Amino acid sequence: MRGYLNVLTLNSVRYTLILSIKNKINKVLKEVFGDISYKDKNKEGQEIEIERNILDILKEFFKGDKYNKIILNYLKNMFFQIYKLPVNIENILIDRTTFNIRNNENTFKKFDIDLKNFKFLKIMENENYMEKLEECLSYKLGKEVAKIDETRKTDRANLEKFVKTFSGSITRKIKTLDNVKEHVNEIFQRLNQNELYIKDCSDFKNIIEQENINNFNKTNFILGYFIQKYSYNQNDKNNDKSSK
Repeated sequence: MRGYLNVLTLNSVRYTLILSIKNKINKVLKEVFGDISYKDKNKEGQEIEIERNILDILKEFFKGDKYNKIILNYLKNMFFQIYKLPVNIENILIDRTTFNIRNNENTFKKFDIDLKNFKFLKIMENENYMEKLEECLSYKLGKEVAKIDETRKTDRANLEKFVKTFSGSITRKIKTLDNVKEHVNEIFQRLNQNELYIKDCSDFKNIIEQENINNFNKTNFILGYFIQKYSYNQNDKNNDKSSK
């Protein structure tokens, strides 16, 4: 009888653990995606509802056979409530984004999917990740530089090419805070040559005054830059749709 009760207790503990893990996953899914399911179409073209699951997110973010071991270990560790990844997924997101830009595949949709999957994995690891990232001065600086880069007209091909080249090679061009200042000075010069002027860059100047080389975080700067850059691209598309 005692053995039977022990089995029941063990099963109860397992069920409680699995329920806790499921609740955590669903909570983060809703926080990042807004819903745990989405609409899609099957082979016959019929609309169906698909529930998001962690395996699909892992396979979508970690593309390629070289990541299979990471995915399997993550799923195994998940049942011990360990969500830490053995790789720096910030670099995966950044490298994929710069690759897409260089190959003219820098669509908002691609970045949006990658960013949401990235956020999901990081928040699973640390629920306060986004709050801490958004408080980082380097991240804020990246957003302000993206705003400056977007102060241009689409018919100015020279500016368009300059910003695209910078975005696609940002990991090589930005190493230190001095590199950031050099880039901003150059974009100012190019904007002036094209008779384009920035009305207000006080936020950029305020951050530069607070920031210093010792606490400059290149990765967070680039994340801020791309998140702001693609928010501009999406706003442009929304404006185009509303004007039609």
